[in-house]
Amino acid sequence: MRNQHRTDYWTFVRLLPKPAYAHLAVEDLVTDHAQAAYCLRCETCILFRKGQNGVKKHMVKFHMDHLATYASEKEKKREAEVTLTNAYSKRDPQSASKVVAVSPQQQSHVIELLALWIAGSLRPLSTVGEKGLSALIRYLTSDLGGIEMKLPSRTQVRADITQQPAELRASLKSKLVKECGYYSVTTDIWTNRTARSFLALTVHYLTCEFQLCNLTLEVEHFPGRHSGAAIAEGMSSLLKRWRLDLANCTKLLRDGASNEVLAGNLLGIEHMSCIAHSLHLVLAGLLIKKRPTPSAPALLG
Repeated sequence: MRNQHRTDYWTFVRLLPKPAYAHLAVEDLVTDHAQAAYCLRCETCILFRKGQNGVKKHMVKFHMDHLATYASEKEKKREAEVTLTNAYSKRDPQSASKVVAVSPQQQSHVIELLALWIAGSLRPLSTVGEKGLSALIRYLTSDLGGIEMKLPSRTQVRADITQQPAELRASLKSKLVKECGYYSVTTDIWTNRTARSFLALTVHYLTCEFQLCNLTLEVEHFPGRHSGAAIAEGMSSLLKRWRLDLANCTKLLRDGASNEVLAGNLLGIEHMSCIAHSLHLVLAGLLIKKRPTPSAPALLG
C-alpha cells in the first residue's frame, strides 16, 4: 500500500482496505483507503486512522522483542551487503570478458527456477530485490560465466508462482491417468493453533514397472463439524477432483477415531487404522501417571 511509512513495525503489520476499495490492486492502494491494520504476529486487527500511532503503540506494547530482533538482523544484513559490495568492486577488471546475452527461452527458464525456489523454500517475494543476491548473480554470470542475464522483478515471479500450481495439478492429473490403476489412500485431519482444520489426502500406487509412488494431492481447509458423513463427503469430493475412481481404491488408511471409522464405512471401501497412531494411543495410555489407590487398612482408618 503506497504512502505507508516504511518503519520497522510495518514489517509485521498490513493495512486492510475498506470494502469500497477491495477491488483495487495492492500497488494502487493508499493509506486513505485503509479501514484497519492487521498484525501478522498475533493475528489481531488494530484500529487505524491516518496521523495516529495505534500501530506503533501496539507493536511497542506487545512485540518489542520482535522489533529488536528485526533491527538486529537488518543491521547484520546491511553489514553483509557492504562487505559483498566491497568484494565485488575489488574484482580484477582484466578478468572481464565479452558478455553474451541469454536467449528468451533461457531467461524464461531462469524465472521459472527462481519462482520454484522462492515458493518451495517459503521465501518472501522481496528476495529477488535483495542487493546481495543481485551482486552474487551478476558476479556468477557476467564475470565468471560471460553471459548477461536479468533478474526478474517481483511482479514476474509472483505471476509465475501463481501459474505453477495449476500447471503442476494438470501434470499430476495426467500422470495419475497414465500410471494409476488401483490405489490406496491415506487421510488425516490436522488442526492448527488457530483452530483451523485441514483434510489431507495422499495416494499410493504401483506403476507398470512396479515403482511405488506416494503423492500428497491435497491439504485442504476443512471447516465445520468433523462427522463421519462430512469426512466421507470431503474424501469423495477430493477423489473426484483428481479423477480417481472410488471403486479402484483397495484400502483407506485412517486414524482410530470413531468418525474416521464411520467415514470408511460410508465410502464403502476397506479401511484400517494407522499402526503408528494405534500404538501411540496404547502407549500414551500406559504412560499416564495414575494416582496410587489407598490400601484397605488406610480406608478403614
